[in-house]
Amino acid sequence: KGTFHVKGVVDRLDMIRDGADRQPVLRLTDYKTGKAPDLKYSEAMNQKIAKDKFYQLMIYALLIRESGGQVYQGKSVPLRYLRLFYMVDPTDPTKAKWLDYDLGATEQERDAVLHRVHQELVSIWLEIKEMVALQDPKVWKPSCGPYIRKYCFCHKCRPRFEPGTLAEP
Repeated sequence: KGTFHVKGVVDRLDMIRDGADRQPVLRLTDYKTGKAPDLKYSEAMNQKIAKDKFYQLMIYALLIRESGGQVYQGKSVPLRYLRLFYMVDPTDPTKAKWLDYDLGATEQERDAVLHRVHQELVSIWLEIKEMVALQDPKVWKPSCGPYIRKYCFCHKCRPRFEPGTLAEP
């Protein structure tokens, strides 16, 4: 029912020392060539922008956790940090900008964040399966929900459908 496969390519995974106790943790980095988001709005809006930008990395973090994570010297090393590294000018690395996201200091905090991501993915997958099973292009929602639209091909191919056979945007 909620089983699906997700693939992706991780750009970089670093083991770093964290906090006063210098315990090893992992930081997952994704390199971006576009402009870094401008977080100049209200706290709530900035958090929404950051969540949208980090969603891909949250999925990767979930996949790493589900695959058993990483082990160093016989101990599991938690994936704690996500980093979006914007190469504003690839010829000048000093102009790079980055955004960091902390999944949480404790395993419970990290699990709560990744559980929400897992639930969103399951929800998206079940909605897609339901719409496909109906085999009726009129049921496809113009918005496809808050996360589906970014990944949904129907918005790119919509102009190729005959008028009236698909929900209009």
